[in-house]
Amino acid sequence: LGLAFYKLAGQGATWLIFIVVARILNPEDFGLMALAVVFINLFNYVSEFGLSSALIQKKDLDELETHTSFWLLACFNLVMYALVFVLSYPVSSFYKAPQLTHIIQVLGLNFLISSFRTIPMCLLTRRLDFVPQARAEFHSAILGSASICVLAALGFGVWSLVLGSLLQHLASTAFLLYYHPWWPRLILRFRHIRAMLTFGMSVNASKMLTYLTDNSDNLIIGKVLGEKALGLYNLAFILSTIPANKMGSLLYHILFPLFSRLQHDRPALHRYFLKANKYVALVAFPSLIGLLLVSGDFVPLVLGPKWLPIVLPLRILCLVGILRFLTVTLSPLLYSAGKPRLVLRFSLFNGIVLPVAFYGSTAFGIVGVAAAWAAIYPVGFLYLLRRALQELELPLSTYAAHLLHPAAATLVLAGAVAGFQLFTSSVTYTQFIGSCIVGAAAYSATLFFIDKETVRELSGLVRSVRPFGLFKSIPIAH
Repeated sequence: LGLAFYKLAGQGATWLIFIVVARILNPEDFGLMALAVVFINLFNYVSEFGLSSALIQKKDLDELETHTSFWLLACFNLVMYALVFVLSYPVSSFYKAPQLTHIIQVLGLNFLISSFRTIPMCLLTRRLDFVPQARAEFHSAILGSASICVLAALGFGVWSLVLGSLLQHLASTAFLLYYHPWWPRLILRFRHIRAMLTFGMSVNASKMLTYLTDNSDNLIIGKVLGEKALGLYNLAFILSTIPANKMGSLLYHILFPLFSRLQHDRPALHRYFLKANKYVALVAFPSLIGLLLVSGDFVPLVLGPKWLPIVLPLRILCLVGILRFLTVTLSPLLYSAGKPRLVLRFSLFNGIVLPVAFYGSTAFGIVGVAAAWAAIYPVGFLYLLRRALQELELPLSTYAAHLLHPAAATLVLAGAVAGFQLFTSSVTYTQFIGSCIVGAAAYSATLFFIDKETVRELSGLVRSVRPFGLFKSIPIAH
């Protein structure tokens, strides 16, 4: 619960700052940053070799393995930064964007920082002690987002995104080490982590393929349609995947170690899996359908008229975003069962079919790329869902039954918002704010009447939070 509260509080604050930054910066700035981040994060997957997943999944972990893993990660990260530094020149030449060279080189410094972050985070995750991680992420997110806003207002352009991201990563590592001090000792026993590397590389292969698939659209749009089109598309994609990306990382950190512990307790595994999917639906269905319905007002009024071309692709991507959100419970289940190859097959399908569809659809601009997502992704999702349910020996009807109440409440939300918009047809703040209020009221009221048990659970969770204790853990210099 503490982890969820910190995550949501940090995300809410950074969201407000993100909207301010989007109004200041141009689509080209977001396009350049998107290209650099795709390139950097790809090497980040390679540098880790899946060791973080192996450290969490391993049943008995000793100091020989943790300290050896640190030095191995440190060596990998150093090599990756050198490689990224050199490759930044041909990459910027390929995209005909000279600025990209220095952007990649500066962002690559994150490799040198992350070596000190991975081990303590994995040790906390193994113990299901998520609050220190959430505190570190919360404080660093506020600091990084605020710095981006200030730098953007001062006219730094794309460099406000670059420097703010670097500062956030550095602050996150520093806060994490403050809350959970861990320092490496010179212990090297590589034979002790061979099995961990084998498992980790299988997990990482599927993660890397998934990442490449998720970002192949950015790479193709950047090359074929240019930086401005990429900036527009990237913002639409970010908006449609914020619930999946932010809450998905929260859920993965909770569910992977939890499912790993429950491997031999099938009734408990069923219970937690179904409940996790229900809570995912409670957030994903109303947030993404709501965004789809108000996007025509939200984009010009909140982001500004320069972002109007993202309205239609955003609506399409919101529908895909629901399936992406539902996917976040499936991968940790299969990883915890020691079956990363099933996730790898899902990633291979998407990695082969989606980029081909993206390239062909660029003839129709960013709307065509969004439509390619909507046409292909559901096929892979259904495969992964079927294999997960087979692993659990659960019928599809049981899975669907746990999504019924959120789906019904969201349907009422959609009807209420559509009806309200019929009476206020112009794009105004009155229509936008009114639609949000009407939709939230309709969803909450419907859920209250059809699923009182879930409402009581959520109310209990909210009452148990002590928000005024939020900042007690912020370190203060003496």
